[in-house]
Amino acid sequence: MDQQELNILITQAKEGDIPSQLKLSALYYVGEDVEKSYEKCIFWTDTVLSGNCSLVQSFEAYYRSAFSYVLLGKCAEGILRGFKGYDICGLFYQQQLSDQLRNQFFHFIDASLQQIKQGVDNGDPNAQYVMGRLYHEGWFVEKDYNKAYLLYEKAAQQGHDKAQFDLGMFCMGAIKEGYAYFVDYKEEQRFINYDLAYSMFLNSAKQGNVFAYLAMGHRNLWHWKEYSSHKKDILLWINKARDRKAPLASFLIYEEYKNSLSDFNLASDCLKEAIDRNCPDALDEIGYVFLRREPLELENIETAENYYDKIYESGCHRQYFRHIWSLSWCFLKLKQFEKFLLWATRASECDRSQNYMHALVELAKIYLYDYQKINIEQDIKKSKECCLKAINPGVEIHKFNIDYVKSAKELLPIIELFEKGQAGDAEAQYQVANLYYLGENEHFKRDKEVAKQWFLKSAQNGYIESYYELSKIVFLTEGDGKTAFEYCQKAAEKGHKKAQVLLPIIQNFVIASQGDATAQCYVGMYYEEGNEFIKQNLEKAESWYKKAMLNGNQNAAVLLSGVQMKLNNKESEAQRESMERMKREMESMREESERNRDAAEKSLAEARKSREDAENSHRQELEKIREEAEKVRRDREAAEREREDAANDLRQAQQERDAMVKNTISEKESKSLIVRINYTLICLGASEPWKRHYTAEMSEDLYNKLSLASEYEIKCFLKNRGEDIRSNDSFYVDEIEIE
Repeated sequence: MDQQELNILITQAKEGDIPSQLKLSALYYVGEDVEKSYEKCIFWTDTVLSGNCSLVQSFEAYYRSAFSYVLLGKCAEGILRGFKGYDICGLFYQQQLSDQLRNQFFHFIDASLQQIKQGVDNGDPNAQYVMGRLYHEGWFVEKDYNKAYLLYEKAAQQGHDKAQFDLGMFCMGAIKEGYAYFVDYKEEQRFINYDLAYSMFLNSAKQGNVFAYLAMGHRNLWHWKEYSSHKKDILLWINKARDRKAPLASFLIYEEYKNSLSDFNLASDCLKEAIDRNCPDALDEIGYVFLRREPLELENIETAENYYDKIYESGCHRQYFRHIWSLSWCFLKLKQFEKFLLWATRASECDRSQNYMHALVELAKIYLYDYQKINIEQDIKKSKECCLKAINPGVEIHKFNIDYVKSAKELLPIIELFEKGQAGDAEAQYQVANLYYLGENEHFKRDKEVAKQWFLKSAQNGYIESYYELSKIVFLTEGDGKTAFEYCQKAAEKGHKKAQVLLPIIQNFVIASQGDATAQCYVGMYYEEGNEFIKQNLEKAESWYKKAMLNGNQNAAVLLSGVQMKLNNKESEAQRESMERMKREMESMREESERNRDAAEKSLAEARKSREDAENSHRQELEKIREEAEKVRRDREAAEREREDAANDLRQAQQERDAMVKNTISEKESKSLIVRINYTLICLGASEPWKRHYTAEMSEDLYNKLSLASEYEIKCFLKNRGEDIRSNDSFYVDEIEIE
């Protein structure tokens, strides 16, 4: 590669072209056309992993960076990269690894493990964290959550941000497996400590761990506190993660605002951003929208498939079992059988959620007996693998999966029967043949052609019963007496009793078909009498006797007359039965007519009674209305009388008031002198408030009259009463108050 080509490659890599980035990392790793640099190799592999790379590309990037770290002396980081790459490979195409690459990997693991264990003994936090991950994931050591927890705790105490984050997840009850965190509601409850989880996430976030940002901004961390009072802090952490281009951060913001009309544009932008960054939750959100659109259309389902393909490539598909399983069944309804099988198989890989058991059982059935519906070959091996995985999931079986496990256990003996049959077990082949021949099992419809094939395999392996069953199938359903005779003869020679009974019958049929009159008589007798193998049929018996008679058999005429008599008797019996049947039908019709008449009379009586009841009810209602009207009339008359009495009372009160007015006028005139005396008292020395009071109360006419009276006249009047104005001022004041 010349310098110009190298410059073009670097430019394309900087523009985000992943194949160019991978090629450039390979050049720096081996030192081809550029100076060897493991640091630059790691830079470009990290760039690949941060982009939208495929599973194959991420696998290559993980391995190359793992070896680069080891060559730089950073074994701990290298082994984590190697394990992650191996995990991806193991899930999807581990079998395709070359022996050379596999040997290199295991050699790399052995060398790295020794160095990591030494680091743990020396208290190296990075080694403690890596060893904790190994126990956590069960990578090349036996899985042990207790040891993982202790190692994470030691590394976290020394400030290791990744250890702090994983320890926080432990304390939330979430255990990492592969690419996602799952909560085991039995195994991990003992680790739950929300306060410690919050503290670990906070310490990790302060060191810039973007996963800790997401943890601090996730609702699950705050469900034990009041979410609304911490909403501002939560959004702050989420936005920090978003600034670091964390795909899940954009989705969490979308989740926060998706139901808010005022923030709809923000939610929409964040969802699009999360989809562009291949966030599995966002891909599932939009994929499921297309998945549930009605009516069911292939275009929508294929659009949904594109999103779930990206989820599958990311390795996070196990969290979305239900929707992936729904996707497979949509393809089945649309008769896209290859895609159905692909997605059903992917659903069966969800070996942590346990919902995968449904998929496993359905796949087991498809590979065993429904394979023809989707145009594939029967695969007993895959069927058995699915069944065993459902029966022994490796974790405690939840109650909603018990029925699936039961179905798998019922299916397993049948699968093993097929397995033995395919291996050449004659008795198993015979039992498989009977599954199809009898059709008694709900899963196996009756199919004589398939049954015949299995009986033939069993017979070829020396199973006597299969020869006998083959002879029945060939003789009774196909009418091939010659072949049936051969099968039956083999069974009879081996001592099969039923075959020994069937053999002469088949032989007579074969000879009779060749024109032998005696054999034809025998065949006629078989049909006339009926037996275990041949149903009674007098018409066929008559036909065979006629053939025998034409071929010169003397007994055939007697036998023919006998069977014809039976046919006549049968016809007469049929006529008699027909007459009896007609008589029964007429009797039944008469009884039905009587029942109908009785029912009509009953219905008429009920209608008459209903009418009478209605009339009585109507009369009662009318009587009630009349009574209510009479009561209203009486109430109206009483009210009228009360009104007249009130008017009389009013007139009487008016007359009394008029009389009182006249009396009041005379009384006023008689009291005028007292008024003048009071006024004079006020003028002569009564207190100012009383003066104001009485002058204010006094009318203008009365004031004028009092003004005309002389003070002397009033004083004389007072002296005649023997009262002293000054000394008895209070007396007059009281008198004035009374008046």
